[in-house]
Amino acid sequence: LSERRHPLSDLELACFCEILGSTTIISEVDLCSNHISLVGANELSLALRSNHSVTRLKLGDNDLKSEGVLKVAAALRENAPPAHPLVFLDLSSNSIGNHGIVGIAETLAVNEMCMITEIDLQHNNIKCQGMIALAAALKVNSSLKILNLRFNEIGDIGATALGAALLINSSLTELDLGGNKIDNKGATALSNGLLQNKSLLKLNLRSNLIGDGGAVSISDALRRNSSLTELYLGCNNIAVTGVSALADSLKANEVLSKIDLQGLEPGSAGILALSDSLRKNTSIKHIVLTLDKCSSDEISAMASAIRANPVLTEIQINGDAKIDPELMAAISATLKLNKYVAGIVEDTGFATLAKPVPNTSPAVLQSPTKVTNTTKPSNPSPLKELGM
Repeated sequence: LSERRHPLSDLELACFCEILGSTTIISEVDLCSNHISLVGANELSLALRSNHSVTRLKLGDNDLKSEGVLKVAAALRENAPPAHPLVFLDLSSNSIGNHGIVGIAETLAVNEMCMITEIDLQHNNIKCQGMIALAAALKVNSSLKILNLRFNEIGDIGATALGAALLINSSLTELDLGGNKIDNKGATALSNGLLQNKSLLKLNLRSNLIGDGGAVSISDALRRNSSLTELYLGCNNIAVTGVSALADSLKANEVLSKIDLQGLEPGSAGILALSDSLRKNTSIKHIVLTLDKCSSDEISAMASAIRANPVLTEIQINGDAKIDPELMAAISATLKLNKYVAGIVEDTGFATLAKPVPNTSPAVLQSPTKVTNTTKPSNPSPLKELGM
């Protein structure tokens, strides 16, 4: 019932909610973009109190505001017995604000009544006060795995509260904080949380205000963190010092498989440091870079590092990088080879048969330039057994 040409009226929604309150067969409800009024939100909350079948509820882009969200949150807490089966909740673009997020936090804090594993709260005008309440809930919640807070305004104070929660929380695996006005202080607090956190696998900090100081703190955390596999730092204010520190941390980190450095200002020293790290790192498979300001020597150093790296399988190059076609061809060919070798390792675990990777589309260069080793070798090796 989402994105209808004519949004549901209060009467139509009330009719649907009457069915929802008694059904045992509906597992997913999509009411996005229906401009649900406070009256409609009240009808929905009444239905949720008696419903025991819905596991996925999408309410994005309804302008529910804090009053409507509070009704939904209360219904999820008061549904009995013993807990509402909902595992996915989309409340994006609803102007929830700090008051509304407090209701969500209260629901997440009641562990025995909450089974939610993923919640989307992006574009909701949540500021530091609301984030403090949500962070407090994360200290006791043990069900939530994926939290999307993209494009709110939690700032350094909110990030500090969240960093403290990461020291305790052991269930969160993905955290999206893109576009939240987080500066160096907030990045440092989050880094402190990463020093002890062992559950978080994916962290998005794109489009914030993080500078070299924050990047250095993140680098320190990467040297000791043993769980994070994806880190997105693109479109921040990180320059030579920060990129060099991040590059150095990659020499020690053995678990990070994807890193996004798009739109940073690495300078010559940063590019060379990153090139040196890629020669030694054995976990990074996907890297996003901006090379449009690099000299031919710096790009050559990067190409050489990629050729020496045995595991890198994908590189995205953003901007109008004037890269020599021969260098790009060398990068592409190396990535194809790395993919082939990685396929052997992943498919067989060093078993006796060397299986080539599946045949997919050839490597392509796009904007942003994306070079992927997805080609099956035209003449697979006849090798059947290898003992090392």
